[in-house]
Amino acid sequence: MNRLLSAALWLAITATAAFANGAIAERKTGGLVFKQSDTVSILREDLSVSLHKITVDYLYKSAAAAAQTVTIAFPMPGIPVNDDPGSLRETLPEGSPPENYMGFKVWVDGKEVKAEPFARALVNDRDVTEKITQAGLPLHMLVDDANALLKKVPKPELDELVALGAVGQGESYGEPAYWPQWDCQVAFEWQQDFRPGETKVSISYVPLAGYPADIGDSYEKGEWAEAACVDAAVRAALAKRKAKGTAYYEVATVGYVLTTAKYWKGPIRRFNLSVEKPDAAALAAFCPPEAKKVSPTRFEWQAKDFTPKADLSVVFYTFQEPE
Repeated sequence: MNRLLSAALWLAITATAAFANGAIAERKTGGLVFKQSDTVSILREDLSVSLHKITVDYLYKSAAAAAQTVTIAFPMPGIPVNDDPGSLRETLPEGSPPENYMGFKVWVDGKEVKAEPFARALVNDRDVTEKITQAGLPLHMLVDDANALLKKVPKPELDELVALGAVGQGESYGEPAYWPQWDCQVAFEWQQDFRPGETKVSISYVPLAGYPADIGDSYEKGEWAEAACVDAAVRAALAKRKAKGTAYYEVATVGYVLTTAKYWKGPIRRFNLSVEKPDAAALAAFCPPEAKKVSPTRFEWQAKDFTPKADLSVVFYTFQEPE
């Protein structure tokens, strides 16, 4: 049995896109990862992206002479455990377990598979899980009074967490106050049998979309616009809306990691991408800009022998009519 290397387990995790003024940051997800394969290739990948759901169907082919059992991981993005917008406390749907904050599900050849969640704590990509657990703190920190719980941590350990940046320190009504400021991250792992021939793996989850604040025109031109291939047609559509008095729009971003395809043998033989807008009035921008509009809300793009050079970034523009 091939065992997933601990380093490879987390390679699919992308950095959080940073926004100021309390904006919620997009956190990309995606890419099945295991130790580099020289026998298993991706015959087909069908990726469907919307604001509220991501589904991906992989069709794999093993060229090995015998069945292989490997450990596969699907890393989820880290999510803050503080009380800020976009935190685990603010994001987790009511009744959902904290270890599955994105409703992750996986099926193999049509049968749902139980994937085990493995969590860790991160501070600026530094793993501080051991320090957090040694202090007797839950990684998700979904507690009624985080300050009170942190004050119960022995002073030397608490000071070390502060020095690491895992815990913030200040004052409240003249008393010392503490708050958690690490990210909790989960990877789902399961044993996967690849028989000689084809195997289908399907995944679905709810993305953690980004909702930047004070965007100005940064999603019409500049770095963010370039990452999502915002072109002249999109800018013209935005200008047309502005001319009609519907100048106010909100931006939401969704990302998906494509570059983990490098762990499999060769390119993706056939890649199909579909992007669904929230409504017909919304606009969407993503790479490649050659995607075809196939319905009032849906775009599609196909490629053969596809080797992703970058991850997917989708920008949705939603509009509100002036009062």
